Amino acid sequence: MDARGAYEREVLSGFARLAGRCAPGLSDADRDREYRAQQLFYGALDRFRGAVETAAPLTELRKHALAVLLSGLADATPNRTAWDEAIAEAIHHG
Repeated sequence: MDARGAYEREVLSGFARLAGRCAPGLSDADRDREYRAQQLFYGALDRFRGAVETAAPLTELRKHALAVLLSGLADATPNRTAWDEAIAEAIHHG
């Protein structure tokens, strides 16, 4: 398993543990908060990526560092489908 796969498994396990504290399953309010958190996270990530992409052409000194940052973000970003599946699993098996 690669680093990204291990990270995603850890994130999913964390959600499963959180959901396990609810009885039974994930409440509608908790589900809505999870989806809202997901929207906020990916929205912020998109805005940040856009800002980095805008800044990169302006600097010769840090252009490589910004490219590495974008690459790292791509590798470390949780998979949206896996997050959806974790929410669905928590709803059904809390």
